[in-house]
Amino acid sequence: MRSGLSEFFALVKDFKHIQSLAFKGMVVLPLASIWLKLGPPTSDITDAFLSITELVLLICVFQMWYRKPVGQLRRRFKVSTGLFFVALLGIVYFSQFYTVQIGETKNRIIVGSKIRDDVSPLLGPSYTTLDALRDSEYDPTRVWTTNSVHLISVLFELDWLLALAMFTISVSTFAMLQRRQ
Repeated sequence: MRSGLSEFFALVKDFKHIQSLAFKGMVVLPLASIWLKLGPPTSDITDAFLSITELVLLICVFQMWYRKPVGQLRRRFKVSTGLFFVALLGIVYFSQFYTVQIGETKNRIIVGSKIRDDVSPLLGPSYTTLDALRDSEYDPTRVWTTNSVHLISVLFELDWLLALAMFTISVSTFAMLQRRQ
């Protein structure tokens, strides 16, 4: 009788099936996001932590869910896929409203949700938050409160982790379902 871990390694070795290619892409995606800057603008340490977490989650899903009935796997697939799309909407929201691209580079920074009291009176039609940010050498804590910048950063990273986790669970559950057919 095979274990979840042996099934995990069998999938890694199996290049012939499309779900195996999807699985390999799932492992590479968090690492690629570090170099391509796809995720939230975080530190490299956070990116590495997220990548390691995804790999551990993948192994755990195979180990703990391998013997689950097909009906349970289908429900888990539907729930994880639904949560992935919800988290994806969150990523779009945070990227659109709480990140600013610095000049012509791909580098982005996270901004806050509450303007500092000493900056608020300076803002108007001719001097925006982006002008204040540029004048503060792109230090968001000099325009927005430190707590709001940190809160948005943590929420963005947690949403990114949720999206990657749900993606991992969806693809690994899909692979298990396909291997049972």
